[in-house]
This record gives sequence, C-alpha cells and structure tokens, in this order.
Amino acid sequence: MEKVSLSIQNGQPVVTSRQITDDFGKEHSKVIRSIETIIESNSSQNWLQYFIPSEYKDNSGKSNKEYLLTRNGFSLLVMGFTGAKALQWKLKYIEAFNKMEDALRRGNPSLTIKEVVQMIKETRSIMKEQGSSPSEIAIVVKDICEQFNIKLPDCFVKPEETTLNDVYDMIDFIFELPKNKRKDSTYDDYVVSRTINLKLLNRGD
Repeated sequence: MEKVSLSIQNGQPVVTSRQITDDFGKEHSKVIRSIETIIESNSSQNWLQYFIPSEYKDNSGKSNKEYLLTRNGFSLLVMGFTGAKALQWKLKYIEAFNKMEDALRRGNPSLTIKEVVQMIKETRSIMKEQGSSPSEIAIVVKDICEQFNIKLPDCFVKPEETTLNDVYDMIDFIFELPKNKRKDSTYDDYVVSRTINLKLLNRGD
C-alpha cells in the first residue's frame, strides 16, 4: 500500500478528491457526487472549511472539476467507506494529517526532507493542473518552505533566477544543520556553504 500524498492549501494540509478516488478504489464522479450531496444537505454551513472547489486539466487539456479536502472534509466523506482496505487507508490518512498539522503548528521541520520535498511536488503539481502561473506556484512553494523555517530568497518567485533544484539544495542544507540552528539560518548561509563545498570539490579534498 502506497503512502498518503497531502499538499498545502491556505496553510493547511489537503488531499484531492482524485487522490481519494485512487486510494479507496472509487469512481471520481461518484466521489464528487458524494461531496456535493454533503454540501447540499446544509446550505448554511461554511463548507469551504471542508471542501475547496478546484479544477485540474486532463491529458487533452480539458478542465475538470475536483475538490481539495481538509482533514474534516476527508473525515466526513470517508465515514461511510467500509472494508479492510478502506480502514487501512483511513488510518494512514489520519496519521498523515496528524503529522503534517503538528509540523505546521510547531513551525518546525519535524518532517523528513523527503516528506517536505514530496509536499512541495504535490502542491506544485496540483497548481500546474489548475493553470497557475510559474510565479504563483513559486510564491506558494516559498510559503510552504517558510512554514518549516526554510528561508528562500525573494528572487525565488522569479523562476528564471532560482530553479526548483535550487530549492531542493536549500532544503538539503537546512536539514543538515543541527535542529537548534535551523530557524536562524539564512539564504546567505546557504550560499556561503555551497561556495565552500564547490571550492573543496575543485581542490579535490
């Protein structure tokens, strides 16, 4: 069974209705229908705290409806999903939401570097499918990094100046530091470190 894939939307972890469809072995149209049935059941409820309307583009470039689900939205939707496989996925999602919410709440990179990078990739992929511009994606990625005390330069919002690979290098640098020094590290520290490493490589040390 694969790991749960969550992304960040408005500072909170979310999962797409398509991802739930794949994990729980459902039809996306039926999942959408279930979500909208919940929404229609109480028009006075602020459902944006549960289900965030979104779109994605399929291989033909056509825009299609989907929803981003917060923890509460996920819980409401899968409440009626039964079976051993469904139970395993529910437990995995609960654990994933707990872990990410805890990391965001503490403002601490308690997730592993691999998990942070995966979160960035998932968020970037969703935004690309929604038709977001490179600059819009860069701003959100920068915000995610800052929530984990990974400070990226302002020029990161200009993709031609800073690439996504640069971001991964910066994340590597942050996670190599002792935990008590991660919060105060800066982009300049990263540049100095990278320069020293390049000099050592050129010298053959």
